[in-house]
Amino acid sequence: MKVKSTTIFNPKQVVIKETVRPITPFGGLFLVLEFFKKINLARKLSDAFPFEYTSPNAISASQTFTYFLLTVLCGAKRFAHTLMMKADDSLRIMTGMNRFSNDDTIRNMFKKFGMKENYEFFANIWSWLLERVEQVHGGLTMDLDSTVFVRYGEQEGSKKGYNPKKRGRCSHHPIIAVLSEVNFILNGWLRSGNTGSSSGIIEFMKESLSLCKKLTIRTIRADSGFFCDKLMAFLESESLKYIIAARMTKHVKDICYKIKNWQEVDNVYSVGELNAALWGLG
Repeated sequence: MKVKSTTIFNPKQVVIKETVRPITPFGGLFLVLEFFKKINLARKLSDAFPFEYTSPNAISASQTFTYFLLTVLCGAKRFAHTLMMKADDSLRIMTGMNRFSNDDTIRNMFKKFGMKENYEFFANIWSWLLERVEQVHGGLTMDLDSTVFVRYGEQEGSKKGYNPKKRGRCSHHPIIAVLSEVNFILNGWLRSGNTGSSSGIIEFMKESLSLCKKLTIRTIRADSGFFCDKLMAFLESESLKYIIAARMTKHVKDICYKIKNWQEVDNVYSVGELNAALWGLG
């Protein structure tokens, strides 16, 4: 195999080819770099960054951010892990960068982000990414979900709450909205660990829907953590169809026992339906 290409940060040509001995363990990133080049990521990042470095020896923020993305794709979970690729000259040549950033450079870049910088940068990038989302025939499905991030040490906003992995340890409880058919994370809020799944859901939904005004949302899906009257009332007021799993309380189970007609879906699952007025939805 032999492929000629150009880098994402300058028009210099590079040759990708097989050799008797492997030169870099990160050769698979070639496809990722080709994708970055196709969408012109380097130019977009340069235009979107809310700050610039004045030192002539500084690595640009767009290159630092791109290198950080590549390390995350390769499994980096801490800033120190980003050093695993720093000495890889083959990968550096593939990207077109003169040198890779160290962990302190990456950390200092993120320290420059305050609320103002976060909004300016991510609002710009988010709108650009949304322009690339194609409308699916019949509309898109928006999935709501929340998860628990276990935190160690003292981190801002981390508090004790529901934590299935490390009971009693502080955590964050973010909420996200995903466009299912295109695997696109539309919106996300980082919340304290003592926050319930549906806390702030109406404001979150209003913001999420405002982000995709040019797209058609056909259905909202959510698990039982979002089974509350305020959310369903809001979705109905917006004329949005929804599928939300009910909390299997004793009352709900008693109602389900009354279903007489079941239709087999496969060897495991069957479905039935009924109408019932529930109380205590919150």
